[in-house]
Amino acid sequence: MNLPRIWICLAGSLAAAAVTIGAYHAHGLEAALAKRNLEPDVMQARLDNCALAARYQMTHALALLMLGLARTRTASRAADGAAALMCLGLLGFSGGLYASVAGIGLHWSIVPLGGLALIVSWGLVALAGWGRLGAVQAPAVST
Repeated sequence: MNLPRIWICLAGSLAAAAVTIGAYHAHGLEAALAKRNLEPDVMQARLDNCALAARYQMTHALALLMLGLARTRTASRAADGAAALMCLGLLGFSGGLYASVAGIGLHWSIVPLGGLALIVSWGLVALAGWGRLGAVQAPAVST
């Protein structure tokens, strides 16, 4: 399995989606929410949640891109674990916030558990950088 390629493709897809959602947030979301006759504070909370989710999604998409590119040079279980947790964390954190923007009620713990996965993923990035948890000196992908 070519994990670096998977991480890079996921990073590009997540970043493109973040830009698309950010554009919708800037140019159409407020009008769409206004049609639902929401209270002003509820509408503002949903707008804020969308902005936060898109910001975290883009930040972590870029981090995932860097992990994928780094993995083309060196195999690392820590880097792969970090990338996988980032994907799961984004699903929980940003996905949960997007669901709240859409008015979809999910279990309250999804967003904080996604955030926890993102935090742990950054710890694994640190361990990968330190050379712990499965770093291998040989190239991960041959050209």
